[in-house]
Amino acid sequence: MARVQQTLGHRTPLPEFFTGHEATGESLRNGDHRHLAFIVDLPRNRMLIVAPHLLREHQPTRAERGFLKKLDSALDGFSELRAGVAGVLKLIPHPVDFTNDSLFAPAKCWESVTEYRPTRHAKHVSVADALKKDVLLEIHRRWLPEPMIEVIDSTEGPHGGLSARLHLSFVAAQRGPILLGRTCHFGGGLFRNASVVDA
Repeated sequence: MARVQQTLGHRTPLPEFFTGHEATGESLRNGDHRHLAFIVDLPRNRMLIVAPHLLREHQPTRAERGFLKKLDSALDGFSELRAGVAGVLKLIPHPVDFTNDSLFAPAKCWESVTEYRPTRHAKHVSVADALKKDVLLEIHRRWLPEPMIEVIDSTEGPHGGLSARLHLSFVAAQRGPILLGRTCHFGGGLFRNASVVDA
């Protein structure tokens, strides 16, 4: 965000596309994925910035195309990331192979990479049913067809918070990225194509 702000100028408010917040400072809460998402893919040593139109399976709007140009400009020359105790990370631009990449290639079966955290906790139902109900709401928000949902394992935190690893089975192949749940814009609820083995 700092690099985009520098590109736009310090007097220009950052649009919600970059911040995930309303002009009032409140988080966007309508679930329609109007802002960037970020994935840290440790097995392949990469950080991915995912545009909203990829999450919603549509062509970018005119406004989004403008924001993407600003993002490209802001990231030009971005070669170092200072990451606290992890130190200084060297960054190299790398293209995504949408046909063979396990996070993007179309598939019928998808499995959790990172834990799914529900957007809300349904009351008076089992943990598995609460998770399935929440996942279906997220699936509908993404305009994806309804899958079979298998809860592989789940954890209930000390204050009632849930997290889970899941397996999704669709009738027809779906393209990634599939990011679902409360923490999806920060790499939570990330799924991988179960049929692709990355190099």
